[in-house]
Amino acid sequence: SGAGLASFSGPTTGKTATLATTSVGTVVVNLTVTDSVGESSSASQSIAVVAASVVVTPPASGGGALGIGWLIGLAAAVGLLARRRS
Repeated sequence: SGAGLASFSGPTTGKTATLATTSVGTVVVNLTVTDSVGESSSASQSIAVVAASVVVTPPASGGGALGIGWLIGLAAAVGLLARRRS
């Protein structure tokens, strides 16, 4: 199950396989191993796919909406509006 959530990206025969996910949910992965004489064994495992954490790092040098340039511009605008009202 979970076919809409993930698919294998690359070969699935060998020692490793990579599962590419497209959304969150639960995927059931089935593994079947067959030896050189044709004997096989299978196992299943549920894998919970969760959303990745998003970390936002602010710039090191201040800035933003309350920088000094913005405050000077605001003060000038308030001063001009005060003159128009008088």
